Amino acid sequence: MVDLSRDSNGRTRARLLDLVPGRSGQVYKAWLRQRGKTFRDNVQVATLDPFHGYKNAIDDQLEDARAVLDAFHVVKLATGVVDQVRRRVQQDIHGHRGRKDDPLYRIRNILRAGAENLTDRQRERLTRAWAADERHLEVELAYQCAQLVRSVYHQDTLAEGRAVAERVLVSFTTGPIPEVARLGRTLKQWRTEFLGYFDTAGASNGGTEAIIIWSADPAVADVADEAGACRGRHVLWTLSLTSPTSQPERSRPGSDSMHARSGLRLRRERDEGSAGAHAGHV
Repeated sequence: MVDLSRDSNGRTRARLLDLVPGRSGQVYKAWLRQRGKTFRDNVQVATLDPFHGYKNAIDDQLEDARAVLDAFHVVKLATGVVDQVRRRVQQDIHGHRGRKDDPLYRIRNILRAGAENLTDRQRERLTRAWAADERHLEVELAYQCAQLVRSVYHQDTLAEGRAVAERVLVSFTTGPIPEVARLGRTLKQWRTEFLGYFDTAGASNGGTEAIIIWSADPAVADVADEAGACRGRHVLWTLSLTSPTSQPERSRPGSDSMHARSGLRLRRERDEGSAGAHAGHV
């Protein structure tokens, strides 16, 4: 567990609080229970990836907290859908997995990137792939849907982002592509948590990814990795306590690189005895 309190300039200053084995909802629930009622009552926001074990722990131990679906994991789900559609269409057309000369296989990595980050050459490669076979249309549409989900977190204001999110929730479930429709149903199940991002000034698990434990001590490895097979780099759950005078940093998720778990926004006594809180990560 890591304290990710923001300083007066709104910058995160990470501090290790606790290290516990396991990544299950039960572990999360037990850790919250051990913190005591005062701690739990001060939690305002809990960010998490779309895993019901974490949500159940939050509902059980943090009744008054607002659960927020982590932005990165939403984008990751959408990016995964594009890959699923690409693989299915590849099989339908060629009857085998992608090979180096197959048009869809050659653009597999480009499809994981944000459209605004593509070079002219990459855009040309996409255009050629779409034109190579009319049956590639499903992949093109899935990519456009993923970019729409990604744009939710890249709007100029939270209100504009929420409007795009509402559009996603309404349109995806009725689309003709089964994988996209399934994503729409998933997001609909998590509607409150998905839209919670816009009600909490962009609470997310972004800071979690910066917290890495490096240790040559086998005892530390046994805690961070229950199998004890790896010493060194470990992804942690983290806890963020932020000054009430700080402004939350809006997270803009990337394409496909993080493994955040869940997080908390707490209210605590700081600065002349006032109470306040901001987003965090457990």
